[in-house]
Amino acid sequence: MRAGELPRDETALRRAALIQRFLTQPFFVTEGFTNRPGRFVPREETVAGVRALLDGRHDELSDDALSMIGPLAEAL
Repeated sequence: MRAGELPRDETALRRAALIQRFLTQPFFVTEGFTNRPGRFVPREETVAGVRALLDGRHDELSDDALSMIGPLAEAL
């Protein structure tokens, strides 16, 4: 393991947390409860975002950067 790297299990847990936050996209059905407009993100974009997070391409992102956004590009 190199300096600054997380052990394999911690890396998997961290990426799972990022994906969980990313999947909290603002839904149209919750507009009345959250006062946030719903967002439509095409399935292909969502899958591509999850794949990028699984591959570790954005390990530097914070949980907050991924919360209640549309496509992953908004966090970048």
